[in-house]
Amino acid sequence: MATITTGRRQYDVRSSRIDPNVMKSIILRDRDLQEGNFLTFYGRCRTRTTIQEKITWDIDTFLPTSDTTSASATATATTIAVTNVTRFIAGQTWTDKNTGEEFRVEGTNPATGNISVTRAITALSSGGGTAATAMGSGDTLVRLMPVVGEDNRRQTTQTTIPEEVFNYAQAIRYDMEMSERQIKRSFQSGESEWTYQLDKMMLQARKDMNGAFLANERGRYNDSSEGDVTLTRGILNVPTTNVFAVNGTLYQVAFDEWLAEEGSRFGPRNKVLVASTDVLLAFKEMHDQLAFYTVDMGTRDSSMGLRVGVYHGPTGGEILLVEDRFLSDNYNGTAVLVAFSSVERALFSNHGISGELQLVRDTQDDDDMGRAVTLKGDMGMTWGDEAFHGKLTGVTGGAKGRSVQ
Repeated sequence: MATITTGRRQYDVRSSRIDPNVMKSIILRDRDLQEGNFLTFYGRCRTRTTIQEKITWDIDTFLPTSDTTSASATATATTIAVTNVTRFIAGQTWTDKNTGEEFRVEGTNPATGNISVTRAITALSSGGGTAATAMGSGDTLVRLMPVVGEDNRRQTTQTTIPEEVFNYAQAIRYDMEMSERQIKRSFQSGESEWTYQLDKMMLQARKDMNGAFLANERGRYNDSSEGDVTLTRGILNVPTTNVFAVNGTLYQVAFDEWLAEEGSRFGPRNKVLVASTDVLLAFKEMHDQLAFYTVDMGTRDSSMGLRVGVYHGPTGGEILLVEDRFLSDNYNGTAVLVAFSSVERALFSNHGISGELQLVRDTQDDDDMGRAVTLKGDMGMTWGDEAFHGKLTGVTGGAKGRSVQ
């Protein structure tokens, strides 16, 4: 026997009226991936579940590989002033890049910023290595590895402290309602107005979500009528370390240098440059012949390919070039370099309620003679380390070679 209720009908999340996970359906709906190319890649990222609106993850790194002297030292000095004394620990070996001398750290003094060392260890006992030489202020010191003697003495642990990073999930909702008369209506082609408007709502959601996951700012506030509201950060607002403000012509050599030193320096070598038309035109001016191939973006039930350009970076990685029309229309001259292997689609799902994008049918009120559907989700994005990604801004053209000053 049916349960009697008053007021707006409530639906069990396991109801047959719900089409779960319609993200791929939205992306592939009209087979025009250009309208949401960032969302196309984002929709294929692995998912993670979060049990609250705030999504947190840790970023860790390895110990720095170098430091510098902060004062000069004679060839016989056994105390050396360094810039970052916490990078040193007893038992480690280091080399002075300028002189080639290798030394072992015997102790550190955080109060003075000095380290005590055994100098020229490869030259001891007629070893034939580089002898002790005077060090200049600002010499680069390169970290090697610990060395212990035959007693195999225990070493002090040295490590880094992870940094917590966070984003928010954002509740998304679209509603489409039609009267009984509207539902009955069909076009001359035979297509019903209901089907047409449903497709239009889904395609509009694709455009909106694509733009938001690119350009959204992260935020949280309390609305007087709706309560807690959270906004997820888009990928354009993620890179802070690797930002190339071109502000004019993008020269091939300058771009390669940026890739080698920043854009491809951290994280996976193969990345995607989600770009506006001005950036893509700059690449055509930099290279007469770019390689193109098709990336499979289909599903088990639908074949679909995305044509992308390929730029071979100076460190051996491949950069896929793909236009995003949201960027072309609103941020022309901008491109974002994304390591999608580090991006996750975070779903706020708990207690049997999914945050995946869903289409819920028949959400009209009990006394409504028409019909309504609701598209809803509660999701955000994680990106790993922001240094894995990069951004180009202000590109107006491209050229081979380097800028002539």
